[in-house]
Amino acid sequence: MVARLTLSLRGDYFRNKVMGRDFILTDGTRLFLGGSAPGAQGPARPWFGREGDRVSRTVNCVLLGVESEGLDRPPYPGELGQRVFDSVSRVAWQRWLGHQTMLINEYRLTPFEPRARQFLEQEMEKFFFGDGSERPPDFRPEA
Repeated sequence: MVARLTLSLRGDYFRNKVMGRDFILTDGTRLFLGGSAPGAQGPARPWFGREGDRVSRTVNCVLLGVESEGLDRPPYPGELGQRVFDSVSRVAWQRWLGHQTMLINEYRLTPFEPRARQFLEQEMEKFFFGDGSERPPDFRPEA
């Protein structure tokens, strides 16, 4: 859901009465109207963010071996999802999604079946934290 907020406030009134305050939206979430986004450089400018918004975080990516921008939230439930969240970058996650798609197509998996989910979870574990997930033996990439 996207919330849109339009304010027609000017100058001192905005700075003194609105900026730096929290507002509760009708869906119950908190909206903070701040003077600058966290980590922003340059002159203070109004910004709007929901509670929990933050500047992107960096992780030391286990797949790429470099420090890179991390994921916003754990992409998978449980301990494996937390491990991925803590040590996999956005770029590496996108690589996994492409590899996972190939596995689903080549093995003709149905992701909502428990055996398929278990297989994909094992492959994800190998892809990020093991020796790597291999392509099916008869896989031929399209040119």
